[in-house]
Amino acid sequence: MTRWRITVEYDGTPFVGFQRQTNGPSVQAALGKQERFGFNINFHSILMEVSGNGLLYLSALPVFSVLQTNLARGELTEKWNRDVSKQHGEITDAIDSGDADAAAALMESHLAFIRPSYERIWRHAVKPDRG
Repeated sequence: MTRWRITVEYDGTPFVGFQRQTNGPSVQAALGKQERFGFNINFHSILMEVSGNGLLYLSALPVFSVLQTNLARGELTEKWNRDVSKQHGEITDAIDSGDADAAAALMESHLAFIRPSYERIWRHAVKPDRG
């Protein structure tokens, strides 16, 4: 019988340490960014799904896939992430209170806020084929 041994090694060279650091990127910050991004994508997916607009939901899935791959590696700041999380909370609160007008206005403002960052990341991720 053949025996195999698999060794998994951690290459920490891109990081200055595990815990959050002021002098460079840390493993903890990278993991937090990934987790936060997953939450933010789920927020939008859930809203589109419950909107009843199946076409919107299906057409956005490929966009989210590209964004998820590239946002995780992006240079979004902690402040940007905090602002987005706060906006998601405000939108959720408006929906929970039944205030559709406030929810719509908050979502419109939120989309205007994230659009420039997403467009920059999208342009970087999708390069035209120059044949």
